[in-house]
Amino acid sequence: LTWAWLQLFFMGVPWGNNKIDIGDPKSLKRVIKEKYEGLGKMDFHQCAVLANFSILILLWFFRDPQFIPGWGEYFLEPVKDICGNTKYHQLIDDASAALLIVLVLFIFPSKLTFWPFVPLAHSKPAPS
Repeated sequence: LTWAWLQLFFMGVPWGNNKIDIGDPKSLKRVIKEKYEGLGKMDFHQCAVLANFSILILLWFFRDPQFIPGWGEYFLEPVKDICGNTKYHQLIDDASAALLIVLVLFIFPSKLTFWPFVPLAHSKPAPS
C-alpha cells in the first residue's frame, strides 16, 4: 500500500503523460560525481560492517545449501515422530547467524586506537 502511494505521488498514474524532468543529464552526472567524491574513503568501521555483512550472507547460504552438507548439520536434535521414526531437526536457523554477527559487531571496536595498530606511546586508555 505504501509503495503504491509513493508510486502515485512521485511518478503519477501510469497511463498519463508523467515524464519526470530531471534537468540536464550532464549537470545531473556532475552533481552525482561530486556527491560520490564527497563521501571520501571507507573508514575502518565501515569496512568492518561490510566484512561482517559478507560473512553473514555466507553463513546464511551455507547453513543448509541442499547440495552439500552445511554447517547447520553440526547442530542436530533427534526427534521421534508418532510412528517412532527418528528424524533430525536443526537447532540453528538464520536468526542465530544474524545474532552472532550482531554480537561480533558489539565486541569489536569501531576504531583502531589500541596497541597493535598504533604505537604504545600514542595508545589511549579504554573508557571507563
